[in-house]
Amino acid sequence: EFPPVLNITVSRTSKCITIKWRPLEGQRNVELKVQMKNKSSESWQQYDVNASEAEFKIVELQPGENYFVRLLALNHTHFEEIWKVETHTLPSGRKQNANQVLTSKTSY
Repeated sequence: EFPPVLNITVSRTSKCITIKWRPLEGQRNVELKVQMKNKSSESWQQYDVNASEAEFKIVELQPGENYFVRLLALNHTHFEEIWKVETHTLPSGRKQNANQVLTSKTSY
């Protein structure tokens, strides 16, 4: 079982979603993946993550679109979802205000 993933923040621009999290303390060589899909899509796009960096940017997205983003960690033999959020990119030309940062303390 994984320790809770805390202090996950999601920041957005019109073409980028950035996810930041607190590193999993005491877990060496933890393998993480980020998956993302457009709300209207059936399939997930998967990205390998350097867990020690505790940050990942998804770029070249469409402005004003809704996306599901989730963080997965390897649990012995398979990847398990440890966090998920629905978010959106900002409309073209709009800047993110401080109150638009999403914070989640959810763990599974």
